[in-house]
Amino acid sequence: MYKAEGMGSYEHLEFHDKSIEAIPSTWVVSRTHCYWPKGKSTGVQRMIAKQMKPSEPFFERIQYNTNLGCYDSLEDARRIAKLYSEESDPNSDDDENSGMWY
Repeated sequence: MYKAEGMGSYEHLEFHDKSIEAIPSTWVVSRTHCYWPKGKSTGVQRMIAKQMKPSEPFFERIQYNTNLGCYDSLEDARRIAKLYSEESDPNSDDDENSGMWY
């Protein structure tokens, strides 16, 4: 089983739709799957920042492509996620296209 590098850290994941998101390390369950809030939750960023513990009724396991790294702070992980997003879409200037929920 995949082990997170430490409590309070964040993983930087790329998903199948090429979006990139920083999530709590505790949400990563394997080298290919993580927990993600079900539906179109408007509180996802708050759940990420507070490192909400995933629970089955509200979270589901989803697949991701690549783990791009582990960071000690959410700010560091988001900064790097934004850089990756900008590199993957050279035609995009606006922040709306970077990450799953930015």
